[in-house]
Amino acid sequence: MEMESSPIGTRRLESLTDGVYAIAMTLLVLSITVPRFPPAAAAEELPRFLRYRLWPELSQYVLAFITLAAFWVGHVQQYHHIRRISSNLLWLNNLTLLLVALIPFTTAIAGDYGNIGIAVRIFELNLLLVGMVSYWHWAYATRNHRLVDPGLSPEHIKNTRHGMLIIPLLSLAALLISLISPDWSTSVYFLIPVFYHREKIRHRLEKKR
Repeated sequence: MEMESSPIGTRRLESLTDGVYAIAMTLLVLSITVPRFPPAAAAEELPRFLRYRLWPELSQYVLAFITLAAFWVGHVQQYHHIRRISSNLLWLNNLTLLLVALIPFTTAIAGDYGNIGIAVRIFELNLLLVGMVSYWHWAYATRNHRLVDPGLSPEHIKNTRHGMLIIPLLSLAALLISLISPDWSTSVYFLIPVFYHREKIRHRLEKKR
């Protein structure tokens, strides 16, 4: 039986979610591995590692952090309008966190084996699933204004829903690109800031004309 609302509102759910995101973002740095070189060879091997092998892992860390940050911002924006919680919403949120907690693991795989299709596809599928569950989370909360402020405009609900499809669509594009060029497929996630700030970018370009 679904409870109508939580007596304490959304505060505990938001605290749990913020904590999981913070831990996942911190654990991402563990995906960057530095090998131990023999002392006699370190002076030669370390610069070579920094020049040729560190970049793929570092770029994977940066784009995973950007993506996690985008998911977290989306969560904050959702809960700015969600006023009540239900058991279904709690479990949708828990499913999101289950997938978010996997991101440091799939990031490490993609960072270590970025030239192998299955490695990057595991990472891209992980992000696709997080994005889709986040989308369903918002769709469930806003259906007939079920858990949001009754005065929230349908236009805002629709625009937020469309915005939450950005990462899933980029993930689908990345999965397709990985079939041809695994090395470059995850690069599409660097477009996330561009899509999220496209209106600001458009306004600035119009002002320059």
